[in-house]
Amino acid sequence: MRITPITRTWAALAPSSLSALRLVMAVLYPFAVSPQVKVFVLLVAGLSDVLDGYFARRLGVAGWIGGQLDAISDKIMALSVLLTFLVQGILRPWEVGLLISRDLVVLVIVVYAAITRQWAAFRIMPARLFGKITTAVLYIFF
Repeated sequence: MRITPITRTWAALAPSSLSALRLVMAVLYPFAVSPQVKVFVLLVAGLSDVLDGYFARRLGVAGWIGGQLDAISDKIMALSVLLTFLVQGILRPWEVGLLISRDLVVLVIVVYAAITRQWAAFRIMPARLFGKITTAVLYIFF
């Protein structure tokens, strides 16, 4: 398949659209009225997480902005589910804290980089197997 500049632009939208879909699922999750709907929302979010990276690599449109959108979408989806669990009494505050501790450490590093203007450290952030496994385990936990 030959990718022209126009098809490349459209191809670049596919992975980002899947990441954006995960943001929509994060907003919808707390309002899901039944366990079946909650499972459906989680399945759509998990599938979008798998497919966005696959399409980005397969279509040759993987980039820094898309990677950041993917990571942010992951964090917001996880936070949405965990806060919903907290409000519903499924998890206690210390359990939520434990589950998001890794993300809190990353947030501290990002804030430090922003304050010290060391954004170059975030220019190249390849996906790591451990991060993918952690995200998969979190979705399975949910």
